[in-house]
Formats: sequence, C-alpha cells, structure tokens
Amino acid sequence: MTALQLKKNSSPEGSTLYKVFNIGNSEQVELEEFIVCIENSLGKKLQKNYMPINEGVDRFCKWYVEYKSRQVGNI
Repeated sequence: MTALQLKKNSSPEGSTLYKVFNIGNSEQVELEEFIVCIENSLGKKLQKNYMPINEGVDRFCKWYVEYKSRQVGNI
C-alpha cells in the first residue's frame, strides 16, 4: 500500500512549510491513487480539475515560477 506523509514544519522566518514525500519510491503510482492518498491524509475530498497533460504542466510551471519569484525575487 502506498502512503503519503504530510509533515508540517516551521521555517526560521516563521512561516509554515509542508513537505510531501515520495510516495512511489522507485515504483510508478497512478494519479488517482496519489489523489486518494492526499484525500485520506487531509480527511476530505479534493476538488479535481482534469485537463490535458500539456496544459496542466504549463499551468503548473507558470504558477511555480510566479510563486518562487515572489519568494526570492527571481529564479
């Protein structure tokens, strides 16, 4: 059985960080299985918004760059 661990940590700056650990190790994990693990860990159903993989990857990359830019100025 695959397990997901969410660990709450405090950063030196006082903000709260969450770490997600590799749930598949060296094995592939289906997306739905991963989502169920997150839902079980959080104790609630997640709102899912399925989209074509390229669009999803593009949106994630755009979000990540914007997020990191706000944190450190530039990546």
